Amino acid sequence: MEERLKELRKFLDLNQREFSAKLNIGHSTLAMFETGQRVPKDLHISQICAVFNVNEEWLRTGKGEMFKTEDDLYEALINAIGQIDELDRKIIIEYLKLPKEHKKVFKDFFRSIIKE
Repeated sequence: MEERLKELRKFLDLNQREFSAKLNIGHSTLAMFETGQRVPKDLHISQICAVFNVNEEWLRTGKGEMFKTEDDLYEALINAIGQIDELDRKIIIEYLKLPKEHKKVFKDFFRSIIKE
């Protein structure tokens, strides 16, 4: 399980301090989980799955997908970003579902605003 915890954290592009803060655990506790020095309790596993929308079977056994559905993946990424309001969350999720050609329209629009 320690490798899957590390894989999840890296996939979400979080360092140990950021990941552990979202779980309200110490970063040293997370480090021990990731090195196998300590085994996460069921409470920790449930919390990880709830906060990051992780497939519990994958976390425990490695079987199945990291996230239950594509929507769960989007939710996990948004949770990793931090506090955003409901409208922002919906905008991000809908954007991620768009085909590439539609995303290009949005990107072009935002580039014109940001002036890269």
